[in-house]
Amino acid sequence: MTYYEILEISESASDEVIRTAYKTLAKKYHPDVFQGNPQEAEEKMKQINLAYSILSDNAKRAQYDAKIRSKKSANESESQHTTSSNSAKQPPHNNTHHKKSGFQHYSKTRAHNNKIYTKRHRLIFAVIVLLLVGVASGYNLFIPTPDIEQIKDSVVMVKTYNDNGDALAIGSGFCAYKSHWIVTNFHVIEGAKSINITTDGHNEISVENIVVFNQEEDLAILQIDSKLTPLSIGDGEKIKTKDRVTTIGSPKGELNTVSEGIVSNIDDKKQIRISAPISHGSSGGVLLNDKNEVIGITSAGYDDAQNLNFAINVSVLEDIYDDYKNNETITITDQNLSKYTGSLNDFEKYLSNGSNSYNISSLNTFFKLTDNYTRFGYLLEEKDPAWFSIFNTLSSNEKKQVVDLFLELNTYSFNDDHVYKDIENWDITDFFISLNILNKYEYAITCIDTSVYKDKELMFNYINNNYPLVAAEKSLILYLIGNYEWSEIHTDNKEDIFDYFAAKYEVRDLGAILEVLGYEVVYNNDGSLTAYW
Repeated sequence: MTYYEILEISESASDEVIRTAYKTLAKKYHPDVFQGNPQEAEEKMKQINLAYSILSDNAKRAQYDAKIRSKKSANESESQHTTSSNSAKQPPHNNTHHKKSGFQHYSKTRAHNNKIYTKRHRLIFAVIVLLLVGVASGYNLFIPTPDIEQIKDSVVMVKTYNDNGDALAIGSGFCAYKSHWIVTNFHVIEGAKSINITTDGHNEISVENIVVFNQEEDLAILQIDSKLTPLSIGDGEKIKTKDRVTTIGSPKGELNTVSEGIVSNIDDKKQIRISAPISHGSSGGVLLNDKNEVIGITSAGYDDAQNLNFAINVSVLEDIYDDYKNNETITITDQNLSKYTGSLNDFEKYLSNGSNSYNISSLNTFFKLTDNYTRFGYLLEEKDPAWFSIFNTLSSNEKKQVVDLFLELNTYSFNDDHVYKDIENWDITDFFISLNILNKYEYAITCIDTSVYKDKELMFNYINNNYPLVAAEKSLILYLIGNYEWSEIHTDNKEDIFDYFAAKYEVRDLGAILEVLGYEVVYNNDGSLTAYW
């Protein structure tokens, strides 16, 4: 059977026909799709790959066509020779000369045939050697390097949405290991309530679940309700500086954009520095070597640098995949969710065993775990129900304002060491956080909650009746956040403040307290004082 017959095309087929035929047959006989015997599919794919590797290369195809023509010509000549030999008159055998002549003719024919047999034996031997080499190298001999158009069929755009259905993020991904699996970065899907992918053919497909993820390594494998062709995984250990690389992703939402460059450096076993251009939206895209094998996952870059970008070494992905195969992942469900959500005091550190790979029971559980707004409320309800009751009275927009302020507070370092040294540079936030009057989440809720009160009397009653704080803390909220004058603070409340600071910092004098509060204090001749913020 010729390679043309294997691909079910004519010998005059164009390059486009060859490529289309290959893609059609590859999809039909791919082991993940083929409904029959897997061994039959594998054998058929070997033949299809070998045929395509020859016919898709113009030089190889020309040589192959020449061999076909030569073989046809030889067959025609042999047929004509056989016909003429059969019709020829046989020589007489009753004298010595004819016997000798006949012997010489037979000897020449056998010598000629021996040459043919020797060539055939050499050819058969060469094919056997090539087969053995192919087996030893994992059938690479029979697997042609797929072109970029084929690769793009397995690369997707990843779009995530929040609980309101609003777009949350755009990233990239690619099919690997199984036909219904998509690899991407963890930070692309973090906080997602729902996830869709867009294929190179502009088909929209829903993500059903998250197979496995690792926050520390910034990788995740998603499961989709469709089938794509998994890309070949390369060897992350063989990547070298100056190797040519290709990336495919969706920078700025531009579906399956291809860029090229080199490996600029190998920073460590996990990270590859590349010169290939990538932008926001490329995260989770595929990094390919010159054989179009996956050697990395594009993940980050500098906006203010020229083509200084980074990819995660594919060996990291292989480790996570091995965790999944070997059942070494940790399963997170709604029932055990609180074990992995972290704490309000250290909100950024959740999934505390960061080196572990996880699988999760549903996208909804993943949303509860990774969406900042949802996780804050979840933690607050569990860890501090009293403050949750205040938080829960806020509107959705106000709740988001609380969490945004809380996250902003978490980016600053508040330190109560040497509280007097830098007091003149403090603002109200420093005062509350550094002197441990309110912690960060309490302060965030208080700022948003009290901002709606224009009437001081209403604020006074609300704070005193609803806030789970000691009297001194309530008075300080009214004084600093509620803009009460010191003269408006009741004497009993002032005493509470004096006692509060005396217990904490051994400061009881009003002027000293105001200085601790961040005021510049001027003592008047009559013994009174004036304080300036």
